[in-house]
Amino acid sequence: MYHIAPSVFCANSLNVLPEIEILEQLGVDWYHFDIMDGVFVRNFALGIEFAKELKKKVSYPLYFHMMTINPENHIGLLQEIGADYMCFHIETVTNPFKIASDIRKNGMKPCIAINPITPIETLTPILNEIDVVTIMSMEPGFLGQSFMTSAYERISKLREIIDSKNLKTMIEIDGAVNPEIGAKCLAAGADILVAGFAFLFDRSSTIEEEYRLFNSLIK
Repeated sequence: MYHIAPSVFCANSLNVLPEIEILEQLGVDWYHFDIMDGVFVRNFALGIEFAKELKKKVSYPLYFHMMTINPENHIGLLQEIGADYMCFHIETVTNPFKIASDIRKNGMKPCIAINPITPIETLTPILNEIDVVTIMSMEPGFLGQSFMTSAYERISKLREIIDSKNLKTMIEIDGAVNPEIGAKCLAAGADILVAGFAFLFDRSSTIEEEYRLFNSLIK
């Protein structure tokens, strides 16, 4: 069993609603929604007002990937929007336990992301409090990068830790995932594949064709 999470950041900015309608019909698992503050990462992406409008148009969960400093400052805003998942970077916090607890108290599922250079073992103490771990397979903040093959080993290592603790924490892989890479990520132990420009939004064919092709190749 695996999940596909389309990245809203990769949708056509001038054609977002029609593309969202297509994804709604296809029945995606959740929407991966990137928020970048220009500080933690140098780029800017998507905003709270856009998120509010998107929430009104979708019937599937919203997974907010906060590439921001001080993620705790946004918990109340995401709760007001009706976010289902809030993901913060381990690199941005000193007390992940409190943030995870506050996220859950506000009716959302706490999730955590980790950059390629940060040791996977850093997550071990917090895994009991987390629903999803997002492993970055490229440096966060910019599109067009190549998949970092070191992610396969990182997925396997994290899966081993999760299974040894008998947890239900899921692993999401984010960054330049195509069907071939996706299959290897799933084999390594991933549960969720973020769909971006490497497939689904690569413009080489329609979203419907890309989605069905991906599923046929993965299965």
